Amino acid sequence: MIDDNGVHFLDVTGIQSANDSYGLLDPEFFTILKTLSPVQIRILNASSHAIRVSGNVEMLHEGDAAYDLYFVRSGKLAIIKEVNQQRKALAHLYPGDIYGEFGALRKKVRYASVVTTERSEVIRIEQEAVSQILEVNPTFHKALNHVLKRRILDSFFFSHTALNKLPPEARIDLSEKLNPTFIQRGHSVFSQGDKSQGPFLILSGNVDIRYENKEKEETLLEIRRNGDVIGEVAHKAGNRLAYTAIANTDVDVLLLTKNTMRLLLNYHKPSFLAMEQYINKRAAVTVSRMKEQLS
Repeated sequence: MIDDNGVHFLDVTGIQSANDSYGLLDPEFFTILKTLSPVQIRILNASSHAIRVSGNVEMLHEGDAAYDLYFVRSGKLAIIKEVNQQRKALAHLYPGDIYGEFGALRKKVRYASVVTTERSEVIRIEQEAVSQILEVNPTFHKALNHVLKRRILDSFFFSHTALNKLPPEARIDLSEKLNPTFIQRGHSVFSQGDKSQGPFLILSGNVDIRYENKEKEETLLEIRRNGDVIGEVAHKAGNRLAYTAIANTDVDVLLLTKNTMRLLLNYHKPSFLAMEQYINKRAAVTVSRMKEQLS
C-alpha cells in the first residue's frame, strides 16, 4: 500500500503477532521466502488457501488471464507448452517449487499450462497480497524475477522454430546463463540510427516497427510478436539500426550479442545455424518492406 506521501507500507490489519507459527508457508520449505520477515510471511498466509488436487487436473491454461501465485506443497506437476498443435511437457514441478510468477510480475496472459501428474497439494496466494510484498521487498522481487527469466527463456527455446532442437541440458544451461531485458509499454527497444549490438528476440509481448524515410515521414511497417526478431537488418547490413522498435505492450526481449551467439554455437551448432538462417530470412522481408516505402 502507499500513504499520502507516496511511501510504501504493509497493511497488517488482522495479522497476528510475529511470534506465531508460520502456518502454510514455511520459509525453510519454500526457500524463495527466506528473505521475507515474519510479518510478511503472515500477510501471505492470510491470503493463502491449501488445495488438494487429483492427478491430471489443468491448474493453469496457456493463454488464460493471469492471477495469483502458487506453491507446491506435495505431489508433482508438469509445465505444458503447445508446439505445432501438440502439447508437450516443458518441465516438472516438485514440492518446494512455485508457479504463476509470470502473472504475478507481468499481469499478462499465461505463457504455459500447468497440469498435475499425480495427486498433489498446492497453496494458492491471492495476487493482491503478493503485490503488496513485492512493493516493499526488492530481494523477493528479484528472486521471483529470476524464476520468471529462467522459465520464460526455457519455454522460448523449447517452442521456437529455430531453437526447439536444443538438447534439454543445453536449453536449461542457456536459460540460467542468459539475461533477458524487460521493457515497459510505450518505451523504445531501440531507435532508427542507433548503433547495433545485435538483433533481439521477442520473448513476450508486441513491438511496433516504425520506419522514417528521408522526408521524415514515419510509417508503421508491422507489429511483431512473441518469437519474432527485431534489429535484424542492421545485424546483416552495417552497424546502424534501420528502424525504430517501440514496445506496444510490456515486453521481454533477449539481445543476441556476439557472445550470446557464440555460446549458442558452442552448445549446439545446428541451432546456431538455424537461428542465423531465421534472422537472414526475416531481414530479407524487412528490407523488402522498407524498399516499398522508398518507391
